[in-house]
Amino acid sequence: MHHVHPKFHHAAQQSGVVLVVVLMLVGIMSLVGVITMRNSTITEQVSNNFRVSSVAQQAAELALRYCETVAVQETNPFYAADRAKIRPNTVTGVITSGVWNVTTTWTNSANYISVTNSFALSGETNAVRFKTAPQCVIERVNNGAIRGFVVTARGFGNDAVLNSANGVTIGSEAWVQSILAN
Repeated sequence: MHHVHPKFHHAAQQSGVVLVVVLMLVGIMSLVGVITMRNSTITEQVSNNFRVSSVAQQAAELALRYCETVAVQETNPFYAADRAKIRPNTVTGVITSGVWNVTTTWTNSANYISVTNSFALSGETNAVRFKTAPQCVIERVNNGAIRGFVVTARGFGNDAVLNSANGVTIGSEAWVQSILAN
């Protein structure tokens, strides 16, 4: 008959408890690691969403600035082709009566101005290159109360996908508008 010394029997029970504790700690550490990775992925997605919407906003503001320049530079030959796209007296009373608010205005490139990357990059060492050129519409206003222009611009994030009707199907898009009175 073989007897286990009580001292060794007690040591075997202790190493069994230690194994269970170690396995629980490994499980907890793995769970903490998975949660940390998930949180960092979510944070990265939020940061990316902020970045692409910021690019869309910058693009819209760039297009607004460009088209405001086109509207007021009546004698500058550089802007002649884009000035030909100014819509005559389309805003009749309220701003929403303009053609900027009509989907078909944005489906035909003869109606809107596309702002090239060359304009975006002129004088800007850290300028963003746009995958889809920002666009704008200039409408002349002469309704008695206001004479001037309504300039509407839209910019796209580099994640934007446009459909055949020039509408955004997915991705970021930003709109800005100004009134130039003279």
